[in-house]
Amino acid sequence: MSKREKLLKKLENNPKDVRFETLKNLLESEGWKASNNGSSHWQFRKEGKK
Repeated sequence: MSKREKLLKKLENNPKDVRFETLKNLLESEGWKASNNGSSHWQFRKEGKK
């Protein structure tokens, strides 16, 4: 089982026990771009998705 698969399983079993940075890295590895305008609010966008 790969590291990515283990993380996905962890998210399924207990989504409250995942750090934001870990989730951000997973999304970025899937092609999502994170943006932050200096606040605590983050947005993730993927080309071709709304």
